[in-house]
Amino acid sequence: MKRINDPKIASDAAKSESTSVEDLVLLASSQHIFVREAVAENPHTPASALQALFPSTFETEDNIRIALAVVKNPVYGAEFLLTAASLIRSNLSWFEPRNFYPILLIEAIASHSQVTINEISPLLDPTCIPRHIRKRIARVAVQEELLIRLSKDPAETVRSQAIKRLAMLKIENNE
Repeated sequence: MKRINDPKIASDAAKSESTSVEDLVLLASSQHIFVREAVAENPHTPASALQALFPSTFETEDNIRIALAVVKNPVYGAEFLLTAASLIRSNLSWFEPRNFYPILLIEAIASHSQVTINEISPLLDPTCIPRHIRKRIARVAVQEELLIRLSKDPAETVRSQAIKRLAMLKIENNE
């Protein structure tokens, strides 16, 4: 595939599961953020391309959007959870409740089916992580161990949200 100038065609190709690995690698260098996001979410994108796409800092919202898309990758997303959580911790100014993509990234990490306490632990420290982030994690977490830890958080709102989520998960599992 030669370079595609039409962003719609490039986006469709990046989303397609029939697109070759070589073409996905080529599309990963697109100037259009939505094309790079689609490449990052495509299950056929190789780990090396995802590693190249994954930002080293969260200096722009585009970097956060790419990190979100990589974390959502169904094949390799789990490999980036700890790195993403650590980057969030070192760039907390982006992670205000009003910022859409940063909050989605927190939710994607917390609700990832393969997240472990060790991977998300950079976001659980009440001495340096704002309460709204810990509460958001408690709202969407799917791991019982994580929710039990948050149910002991010093902030009442985080504790109560974790307890509510634990109860919801128990009801969902009994159905």
